[in-house]
Amino acid sequence: MEFFAQEVPRLILKVCSIAEKSPKPGQVYELKKIYGHLSTKQQMLLKTYAANYNKLFDMSLDEGSSVQDFLLAGTAVAMVCLPYGLYRKKLAANLSRVCVLYSKMDEANQVLAFQALRSLLMFYTQSTTDKKETGALFELAVKRMYMEFTKESKTGGGGFQVQDRIRVAQNCFVGILGLDLPQAY
Repeated sequence: MEFFAQEVPRLILKVCSIAEKSPKPGQVYELKKIYGHLSTKQQMLLKTYAANYNKLFDMSLDEGSSVQDFLLAGTAVAMVCLPYGLYRKKLAANLSRVCVLYSKMDEANQVLAFQALRSLLMFYTQSTTDKKETGALFELAVKRMYMEFTKESKTGGGGFQVQDRIRVAQNCFVGILGLDLPQAY
């Protein structure tokens, strides 16, 4: 699992000649420029990996097994899922969920999920000028975080042992809201 979740996305980006980079505020990423040169086989490789990754990640969340392997290559996975709307949305929803599951996740997993979600949202919001599309993904992530935090607050408790993780979840939520303040309001 470690190889699939951590090494394969980086190898795919390398094979497809896509530079793995961290998103920077204000920089514009043109999806057609980044992914336009891909052959149909390379596109199928990206799409197949994105589908399998999201399926396995979702299954590991449902089973309660370790998700840290899935989160360590967050930026690379975000770049692999970025051109495909369905997988981009699934990834955003799953990462949002991990950020706020404070009774089931440790702080490291929450922060890794936040970094991956932030990368995904920043790449996408800076890659298109259609505010309606970018707003939909941002809204999905924020609503999912809010719903999952509400559910978690009912069952996860607020005991002393989870106080630090609650604070991390709250900071992740505020950090995501801070990416697009007009949309957040």
